[in-house]
Amino acid sequence: MLKTVVVVEPLKYYRRFLAQFLSRLSYRPLLAPSVGDGMELIRREIPDLIILGDGFADNGELQLCLVITNDPLTSDIPIIMIHSDSREQAKKAALESGCGDYLIKPITARALYDSVERLIAGNGREQIRSPLNLPFQLKSSASSYSVTSYNFGEGGAFLETDSVHPPGTVLDLMFTLPGLKKKFHLGGEVIYSSVDKTSNAPPGMGIKFTELDTGTQTLLSNYMEQYLSGSDPQLPDIPASA
Repeated sequence: MLKTVVVVEPLKYYRRFLAQFLSRLSYRPLLAPSVGDGMELIRREIPDLIILGDGFADNGELQLCLVITNDPLTSDIPIIMIHSDSREQAKKAALESGCGDYLIKPITARALYDSVERLIAGNGREQIRSPLNLPFQLKSSASSYSVTSYNFGEGGAFLETDSVHPPGTVLDLMFTLPGLKKKFHLGGEVIYSSVDKTSNAPPGMGIKFTELDTGTQTLLSNYMEQYLSGSDPQLPDIPASA
């Protein structure tokens, strides 16, 4: 079952951005344009995470945060506040109201990813990863075959296959990214493998990319940030207002 995130944000532009961002991480976004609608959604759905925007009358976002954290039914739900006020006292007020994190507009996909993964998944993963299904060509010292990625990130991928290699195996990898003409030819090391077909994840191998030069690492990092932003490569950060 997908984890649910309620987004309470008055600006349609930001709601659209956050919905696409969360969907591309395989979360279930539910959107509310007002504090009242947001509270109704939160009490009905009991989500795994709440994202609050700013711009509501009478600092409604802070009032909503206090209501959430003081209600036994919702007090354990982590909250991220995205705000245009960069003053330290504004951040302090939000954190004292019960927010788990305070992000300042304009936000970037990486900052939001770090915050969401830390609060909802609890893994604090530093490198962006998303459930992208991409065709890979694999070559080892003994065989060559095609697989599909179950997820993909700037530092590696999980490749879905029954033909797993033991950890430490070095592979040659070839793949392309949607929207880019460049064909990537990288080294990869098997970090772990799984053949347990009863788990939520399919059988396969966790691969760490090796032999990454600075240019390729930057390209992969930028691509993943822009993918989560719902944009084609080279689009800028989301503006502070829309």
